[in-house]
Amino acid sequence: MKAVLVPTDLSAVSQNAGDYAAALCRETGAELILLHVYMLPTPISELSMVLETADEIHHSNEKAVQREAERISLQSGVAAKWLLRMGIASDEIGYLEKERGIDLVVMGMRQEEGFNKLLGSTTTATIRKCQRAAVLVIPQHVQFVPFKSVAYATDLSYKMNPDCFQPLISLIHRFKADLHLVHVDKGENGLTTEQVTGKMKLEAVLSNVYYHYHSIHASNVENGLNEFIKSHSPEMLAMVVHKHNLLERLFGVHHTQTMVYHTSIPLLVLLDKS
Repeated sequence: MKAVLVPTDLSAVSQNAGDYAAALCRETGAELILLHVYMLPTPISELSMVLETADEIHHSNEKAVQREAERISLQSGVAAKWLLRMGIASDEIGYLEKERGIDLVVMGMRQEEGFNKLLGSTTTATIRKCQRAAVLVIPQHVQFVPFKSVAYATDLSYKMNPDCFQPLISLIHRFKADLHLVHVDKGENGLTTEQVTGKMKLEAVLSNVYYHYHSIHASNVENGLNEFIKSHSPEMLAMVVHKHNLLERLFGVHHTQTMVYHTSIPLLVLLDKS
């Protein structure tokens, strides 16, 4: 892992994500880049109060993100670079992913958001725009701890791109963490032929990683994963998002009200855009 990008709106939630990313970079030796994206306000009418000039707005935002980079550097000992762009955050993140060879995008999530509000948010837009970088979503009050245990939730789909697993494998090796493959079985007939094939292909992808396989019987995916996280206490949950289905494959919108685990541990979204 060479470069980590932290989009920040300079809120407390983003500051926490920046601190988390800095600690991760300190452990991995990756470059840390802060990105602040702003938009110029649109006057409601000619009678609106006089607004700041574009230059003043740019300078104000520049000073703010510079102060945040200095705060992170001083606190963590990691040299945080910073960038300022005007535009739409997810678009600028997508551009920078290509320009700077970003391996990981770290973003904060407010506790009250959850995945029912995350769908359609900047985080989801970022997942859509990124082509190769994984996205790590950090809940509001979670602080970094070295990974000892990581859970990967899988539906055992046989259509998979081995390259998208590299961020996960890299973190597993770096922290010598235990990997838990978690499949939630909602039926009573065991694995389908497609899932058996998928399990074999996944085992091949993870051939150089020691892991534990768990098949959990539950009425829905969310409840099964929630129970696993409660009982095994992993420091991170990982999942793959495919090109056309985004988060809906594992976490359909109608199920999101029951999800609780997302407020307690980071979520690593691996992107398969093949």
